[in-house]
Amino acid sequence: MATKTLPIMTPVEPKSASDKTIHRSTVRDEFPRPCIVSIRDGEHDRGWLRRRFAGSFKVAGRAWRRPSIRHSMIRWSSLSLLLLGAAVVFLARTTTPLRAAMGATLSLAWAGLGLAFIGVHLTGLRNSEGENKNKLGLPNGLTLLRIVLIPAVIWAILAYERLEPHAVAAAAIIFFVGFSDVLDGVIARWLRFETILGRNLDHLADVLICTSMAVAELAAGLMPGWLAGLIIFRYVGAGAGGILSVMYLPNVRIRPSLVGKACTGVVGMTLFLTIAQPLLAPQQRANMLVLFLLSTAVIVLNIGMLIYMALRGIAVERLTPTNDDTKRP
Repeated sequence: MATKTLPIMTPVEPKSASDKTIHRSTVRDEFPRPCIVSIRDGEHDRGWLRRRFAGSFKVAGRAWRRPSIRHSMIRWSSLSLLLLGAAVVFLARTTTPLRAAMGATLSLAWAGLGLAFIGVHLTGLRNSEGENKNKLGLPNGLTLLRIVLIPAVIWAILAYERLEPHAVAAAAIIFFVGFSDVLDGVIARWLRFETILGRNLDHLADVLICTSMAVAELAAGLMPGWLAGLIIFRYVGAGAGGILSVMYLPNVRIRPSLVGKACTGVVGMTLFLTIAQPLLAPQQRANMLVLFLLSTAVIVLNIGMLIYMALRGIAVERLTPTNDDTKRP
């Protein structure tokens, strides 16, 4: 009786997780984006920036075709424009018609630019595990309002002396914008609505608000030049570094740090109290120097920490793809 000879089975080595990640990281449509992350091989060839923006608009079109996201964005956009319009009407009462028209035009242009930018990045409405969110949500909505209201904040600061009869209302506008910076993060964690879009928008809002308020308070004579310059250097430098990182490094996002959050909190408090102190405690003007020096120390510490993290290569963290992200449109 002949015996069958079984073929020798050569074991196949399974692909390691690192090999799988390397292979999948070359697929453009596998990470939460659009153009904030996901760089594929050859992305930086000639014309890469134009191709990247074109791809971002295509991906954004997919998000806008989802009715729930589209309706949520429209609702929050309408609310932000309504609040901006109310603030502009209030602030325009204390200036000339020409300046009021210029302020209204610039405010509307800024709002349109900001809403367009956010609209292009709606595919970032997902968490780090790739779970999609079907609406903008309260945390992201508050961040949207904060960005859109920046012109009203600048206007209120620059018109501070003319707004003396209405200074409390002007300070309230500034307080709302600053307080929402803390509130949106708390609400996002409480509602478990932390998204890629929210994290990126929060960084962007910090840079825009802190630098614009520092410039406005310097121009209004409310803040010393050395502190305003340090605030601008810290936030513009960090913002530029973050933008270059996510543009040139594959599939990364900015890594938050406790020192950075403390710095933003102290700077935000300083910017607000610079406006509120003459209203709430005019006799404490001399003590503002202590707050200015505290802010300086924290900013210098934060700048040193950012340089350390950049040199160690830990200023950014790489995103991990999910199974659903490998599906192409």
